[in-house]
Amino acid sequence: MEPGSDDQSDEVDLARLAALSDGIFAVAMTLLIAGMPLPKSMTELAGMPLPQHLLTLGPALGEVAISFFVSAIFWQRHHGFFRCLKRGDAMLPWLNFLLLFAVALTPLSTYLLGNFSGDPVATCLYAANVAAIASALFLLWLRAAFRPDLLRADVSGTRIRRGLWGAGLATLVFLVSIPVSAVSSAAGHLVWLLIVPAVLFVPHRLIGSRRAREAAGR
Repeated sequence: MEPGSDDQSDEVDLARLAALSDGIFAVAMTLLIAGMPLPKSMTELAGMPLPQHLLTLGPALGEVAISFFVSAIFWQRHHGFFRCLKRGDAMLPWLNFLLLFAVALTPLSTYLLGNFSGDPVATCLYAANVAAIASALFLLWLRAAFRPDLLRADVSGTRIRRGLWGAGLATLVFLVSIPVSAVSSAAGHLVWLLIVPAVLFVPHRLIGSRRAREAAGR
C-alpha cells in the first residue's frame, strides 16, 4: 500500500501493542531477579553461614543490576519511539515482536552471565542478546524514517535522526564488545559502559553539531 493511502486495513492498535510491549519488558525485568540462585533451605548451604553465602552472590547480583538498567534504558527508548507514532502499519508489529523476543531472552542470557561469571561465551551471548534489542529498535526507527506518515505531525526529522543514532550506536557498542569479550570478559563489561553516553548524550551532540554547521552555512 502506498504511504498516505486511505485504506486503513493494515493499521494496528498502537495502544494494545504498547501495552504488550510494556508487559514483556516488565516480566523480563522481574525474571532477572527471580533467576538469582538463592538457597531454598539451610541444607543447601552445606554448613556455610548464610551471610557468607550471600556474599558469594555478589557477582551474579552485579550482572542482574547491569541487565536491569540496560533493559530500563531500552524501555525508555522504546517508549519514546511509540510516543512519536500516530498510527502503525502491518510491518511495525513484526519489527516490534523481533525486539520483544530479544527482550524476553534477557533473563536467560543474564542467568548465564551471572552463573558463569568471567566465561567469555556467556559474556558474548549476553552482548549479542542486547545487540539484537538495539538493532530491532534501529529497524523500528528506520521504518518510521521511510514511512513518515506513521509519525505525528510534530515529530521532526531531528527527532528521527536522534532515534536512529541512539539505537545504531547502542548496537555498535554491544557488537564491538563481542570480540573484546572473547579475549577478556572484564574488558567486554567495560565496553558496555559506553552505552550510557552512546544512547543518552552522543546523538544530541551529533545532531546539535550538524544543525550548527547548517546554520553557519546559510
